[in-house]
Amino acid sequence: MEASKGVTEGTDAEYKRLMNSCLVFAVGTRLLGTDEECFSKRPQPNAPWIIIAWIMNVCDSLNLDGSPKPSTKDQGTYGHAQKMLHGLGNMHWHESDAGDGTMVGNPSILVEVLSFMCSLWRHKVQAGEVANSARAITSEILFKLHNHNHLPENWTIQAAYTVAFLCMLRFDEFLKIQVHDLRVEKDRVVLYLPFQKTHQNGDIKPFHLWVLPLDEAHICPARALAAWLRESKLTSGYLFRKVASGNCIAEANSPMVYYYCIPRWK
Repeated sequence: MEASKGVTEGTDAEYKRLMNSCLVFAVGTRLLGTDEECFSKRPQPNAPWIIIAWIMNVCDSLNLDGSPKPSTKDQGTYGHAQKMLHGLGNMHWHESDAGDGTMVGNPSILVEVLSFMCSLWRHKVQAGEVANSARAITSEILFKLHNHNHLPENWTIQAAYTVAFLCMLRFDEFLKIQVHDLRVEKDRVVLYLPFQKTHQNGDIKPFHLWVLPLDEAHICPARALAAWLRESKLTSGYLFRKVASGNCIAEANSPMVYYYCIPRWK
């Protein structure tokens, strides 16, 4: 329950309510025993699948057995499904260095969970659910942007979109990222966010951005960041710089202004 530290009391209480709701669901469906915990310093090995089942039960049009739910049964929105994932931390899901089989980190940012969320969004769009706001971005929009931004004549800032999308960041959060905030590892990029509205007192856990499968390249921040650094040739300073005339990066170390991104989000 310590994962929600650094937020307001009201937000912290909402996160804990959602965690308790997930635990009640897991025990009620016998995915967990009555004496087991879903959210702790040592989560259950099947925690990612418990989270998927919990969200599917509340927000999807299908039952856990794959059968369609009655049209009269209320379903949570995609926005509610996103809220169900918040407050659980940003450390990647992995086995403890102790080698005793203990799993640590946040199971909700596992690739399988993110893939389920993309699938859920497609179901919601097919059912007529619209984006949460005029500026809300979807995996389908990212797919179109990915194709557009990789045309030879277009300047690409795909990295900004994918990082903001998967890490659920605001404009003022991802535009403050600097090159030294990134750590490149063998199979992922680790982002140490310098600022986050929900953690204004610090203690921001790093984001582990794994290389996603090829069929999800349009939402893969690792691929997008590699392409951006290769094209921009930046080695220090702000990761997303102001764009000068001729669609060239400004020499001055100033962050990109948010309104440069807005037309590309629509």
